[in-house]
Amino acid sequence: MLLAVILPLPAGAQLPQGTELLIDVHLERGPNGLAYARAMDGAALFAVSQILQLAEVRITRVVERVRIEAVLEPAGLPLVVDTDSGFVRRGTLAWPIPPGASLWEAGLLFLETAEVARLLDVGTSLNLAELTLTIRNAGHLPAVRRAERQRRQARLRGPDDVLLPAAERLTVRPVAVDGAVLDWSAALSTAAPKGPGGLGVEAGALRLGLGVGLFGGSGAVLHEEHWLPGGVPNARVTDVSWIRAWPRNPKLRQARIGEVAGTGRQPRQIQGAAFTNAPFVRPVTFATGTLVGTLLPGWEVELYRQGSLVGLTATGADGAYAFDVPLVYGTNPVEVIGYGPTGEVQRFQRTFEVPFERLTAGQFEYGIGGGGCGIDPCQAAGNLDLRYGATSRLTVRAGWDQFWRDTLPDLWHPYASATFQAARAVALFGEVVGNAQLSGLVTFAPSANAQAGMGHTHFVGDSIVAPLVGTTILDDLTTGYLFVRPGILDGRFFVRADARRAFGSLQRSYDARVTATAQIPATRLDAGVRVNHASLREAAFTTTAVLTGQVLYQTGPAFGPLRRTIVRASMEWDPAEGLERAAGGLARANLRDY
Repeated sequence: MLLAVILPLPAGAQLPQGTELLIDVHLERGPNGLAYARAMDGAALFAVSQILQLAEVRITRVVERVRIEAVLEPAGLPLVVDTDSGFVRRGTLAWPIPPGASLWEAGLLFLETAEVARLLDVGTSLNLAELTLTIRNAGHLPAVRRAERQRRQARLRGPDDVLLPAAERLTVRPVAVDGAVLDWSAALSTAAPKGPGGLGVEAGALRLGLGVGLFGGSGAVLHEEHWLPGGVPNARVTDVSWIRAWPRNPKLRQARIGEVAGTGRQPRQIQGAAFTNAPFVRPVTFATGTLVGTLLPGWEVELYRQGSLVGLTATGADGAYAFDVPLVYGTNPVEVIGYGPTGEVQRFQRTFEVPFERLTAGQFEYGIGGGGCGIDPCQAAGNLDLRYGATSRLTVRAGWDQFWRDTLPDLWHPYASATFQAARAVALFGEVVGNAQLSGLVTFAPSANAQAGMGHTHFVGDSIVAPLVGTTILDDLTTGYLFVRPGILDGRFFVRADARRAFGSLQRSYDARVTATAQIPATRLDAGVRVNHASLREAAFTTTAVLTGQVLYQTGPAFGPLRRTIVRASMEWDPAEGLERAAGGLARANLRDY
């Protein structure tokens, strides 16, 4: 039968030898609990198994009156107290048990406070008068790590009983004319002196721009004049445009009139009008994606994006877990951290790829535009573009481009494309453009440390003269890339490889480049190799270049003259021809550091 002292003792009171105690144990920034102890020569011996259980250290084996074994996670550090051999072991470190510092009683191993502290690598403060033990510097113990996770999770959930007020909408009444800005620039090129004390103006340019808020939108007038030498007639161009956006109107969100960008797969400059219900500024957020995985039953799982906790869950009886991951357009690297019941930790890095061509399920967008050609060699151009998010994974697109030309035949290019998220890390894209090209692209991005992609385009329409879409020079174009970050230098080292293969009736070319980059304190180093092979009719040639580069940014007190200085240097040489190019740069910030 165990009898324990559970009442605080008067100050200065001495405990009889072997007194049974019930101590209140406090883990700093962690949980509290009770543990049995024995008073011995003014010190206390604690039940090791109870301290380990409070700290959530996994006990793997107990041989009564011989030894107790445990594992400290997540490092898998073995902890052993062997009273038979008289040693305590923590990992590879072992030390003898002092005389009288251990005791077996009622199936429990009692160990002196100092030895418990050394076993767990913590600090302790024992107050026998108050019957309390405080365990300090315990952030590595599983129980404290769990408590810290719970605090993070509470911040993520927020208070349940607080309803935050909805954001107030600011209503702005548009006016006919509101605000204006004028922009101008002039440039002159002088010629040889003409007459006594004078310089002749050989060429020049004048640019005037006026922008004004007009009927709820933005009106702009841009006028440019160029004086050219050699009797060439002067060039004068005046462009006028008006753009307005209606962010909350699902039927029409943009109207562009004048010298503006058109619509379509590759918007072109037109002198006309374009209308669309696509957002003027597309939201960064896309939708949510599902991330599933398997651990062991009873594990806690946290989801991090860019270092911030964005989700938490627990595994079920089958060990499975799932997250709805908030996604943005582009690359979405996330980290999953699983915590076992006794401090085990497993980390996984995953990546979601969201191509900018994708739309959320059920979202429909259209675009229609037409007018005179602004830059392209044609008389007029028109486009109709339709996009639809068929499912959460599939976005389809269709439309056509029409070009009217003066002396050359008109061009008509219907097109259709599909973007499909085949898996979390695999995205597929395919496109057909009538009388122009067929292309496909596959990207694979399992994590932020490994990404690859390959695309191929086959060009058709060889009979078209001066094409505006596609090309008659090439028949096939294949590109590919590979990015790997192996984990060297804490992730500050990566390798990228790019390859390109172009085939045509008159020429063939192969290009490959491999570059390795290392980021060490204040310095970035690059080294790579580039190989180019081309054949034109009967001639063929191959060039090889070795590339090196360095960027040094010195901010610390060392190297005083170089403080706040950026030094750039790069070289390129051909093993057969020698040095081909060398470049360097020096930039210094003269402002004070704040």
